[in-house]
Amino acid sequence: MTARGALSRLSQHKQHLLAARIAKYLGLRADDVLIHWACCKVTHDDDDHTVAQDIVEKLSSAPGISYVKVASTAYRIGKPQLATLLLEHEPHAADQVCAINIVVLLD
Repeated sequence: MTARGALSRLSQHKQHLLAARIAKYLGLRADDVLIHWACCKVTHDDDDHTVAQDIVEKLSSAPGISYVKVASTAYRIGKPQLATLLLEHEPHAADQVCAINIVVLLD
């Protein structure tokens, strides 16, 4: 099993903190771990503004990380306001516009 595989397996078992620390120790980016954590948070927490604030705070530690997957998860489970809040922080303008267009068209 590769290091990335181990990090993925830890994330699947909701061991995000451990996976992030191992990634840091190995000198790997923890983007996939952070995205998985954020998707879990979107799924299990209710207050959209608090969830968005927590996610933005955590993901801001990884420059250039995309919020699109997290926002699409929020939209898919019926939280379009949260999806919009997250997309406001998307660093890639093209991805942000495409994702917002999809949210607007589907509403």
